[in-house]
Amino acid sequence: KSIYGNNATLMNGSVVNYTNYKFGEAMEFDGVLANDYISVPSKGKLNITNTSGITLEAWVYPRDAALPTTRHIIVHETADGRCNLRITESKLRLELRDTPVTTDGATNVPLNQWHHVAATFDGSIRRVYLNGVVDGSTTKAGDTSCGNDSVSWSIGGQPGATSNAAWNGTIDEVAIWNKTLSSDL
Repeated sequence: KSIYGNNATLMNGSVVNYTNYKFGEAMEFDGVLANDYISVPSKGKLNITNTSGITLEAWVYPRDAALPTTRHIIVHETADGRCNLRITESKLRLELRDTPVTTDGATNVPLNQWHHVAATFDGSIRRVYLNGVVDGSTTKAGDTSCGNDSVSWSIGGQPGATSNAAWNGTIDEVAIWNKTLSSDL
């Protein structure tokens, strides 16, 4: 439940996990169906348009390595571009706005344990973080327009995606910020 009114809706089989969580309750995904995801309206503070910064973050507990494919953590896709944080071929990946430019982490994300993952863009540098440490960065100027009131953010999957893009594991404490946070926060 969001203090800003951006409350989530469980879609097609996503379940609250009361036993394996980082803080309080968490969301469990089976990695089988891409239509198992959480939908969050892109309104208010989540309608991120023409700002100079964005941060996507979550606690994740992956159960498979997503080889050779992708496991979505946070997704927002429109005809104009993408704002995605995911694990691709065992490494973190940020796709932001202009789909050809990605920022990849260097470290394989270990399985069956909790990790804090984050991605930031400050208007010129895109970074991915694994457990509070910068794991990859690219320099690319541009805007961070990720908002579109008619397209919701998705957690754990992507509407219409293939089944190999569905998250397999647990996701907790998702946050989407319309500013760039630093690793010391």
